[in-house]
Amino acid sequence: MSLAFGNALFPHMQWERYEKLWERMYPPESADENTQVLMEQLQVTIPQFVKMVMHHQPPKLNGKRLCDVFPYRSRQPAHLQHLFNLWRFSPDQISKARPSLVFAVIGQARADANISAIKENQLLSKWLTNWAFFSSENRSKKELPKVYKELKHLVNN
Repeated sequence: MSLAFGNALFPHMQWERYEKLWERMYPPESADENTQVLMEQLQVTIPQFVKMVMHHQPPKLNGKRLCDVFPYRSRQPAHLQHLFNLWRFSPDQISKARPSLVFAVIGQARADANISAIKENQLLSKWLTNWAFFSSENRSKKELPKVYKELKHLVNN
């Protein structure tokens, strides 16, 4: 289901890779016959379900669709790849981005095999610590250069 939503919102060949990985890890033919039939039936309904959810207009959104309230246009893989390349050489630019965008950029870099799982973990841990540090006790911006230097080293090594 999450692959279908990902592909609908952020079209990219990575979703096909993830689907194949999923099928290798959980081969459908290893399930009992009843489960296989159920999975086939669900597979047929998933595209329509995704479309229905994305276009749903709950009253609380005042006529907006669910897909309109998420910044999916700025989270497209090509844009995330571009930001990753920019940030590799200017890590100070990362501090201007929202945390959700930073997570998306780092996640895309991992999906593209531009960073390892270990590097992804290090970067996300560093940024989570950074955000917590600067949001607590009104920390000073004078401490940013050291943080940026450490991040640049993490990204480029």
